Amino acid sequence: DAIALEDRAYYMAQAGNAWLTANYPEAAITALSEALRLQKGDPALFKDRAAAYLALERWPEGVDDLNAALELVPTDAEALSMRARAHLATENLLAAEADMLDALKQEPENIDFLVLRGDVREALRLSRGE
Repeated sequence: DAIALEDRAYYMAQAGNAWLTANYPEAAITALSEALRLQKGDPALFKDRAAAYLALERWPEGVDDLNAALELVPTDAEALSMRARAHLATENLLAAEADMLDALKQEPENIDFLVLRGDVREALRLSRGE
């Protein structure tokens, strides 16, 4: 029996996440790209593939996928924090600060976002030579 298209997309997404968990981000990108080809416009798939790109320090591709996820769900705090981390890594500090603040608006008690706020503030302080 042929596998339904949406089932194939689901299996590819599961495979991509398994590869990412096993620390094989290249394989994760391949599987998640196929899942996105089969199921266009899924914000979770964009975030998952972004995580794989960020694991490889391929910041522009990761930010592109996070932008796509945020176009679909603008209030996704996790995507905002991931993009803030990517901006922080590329020293785009004002963009990192904006994303971090937006993430904190969504989840003000999230400890990971509070730690991110400290990281962004420290990077801004150091950039000013303080």
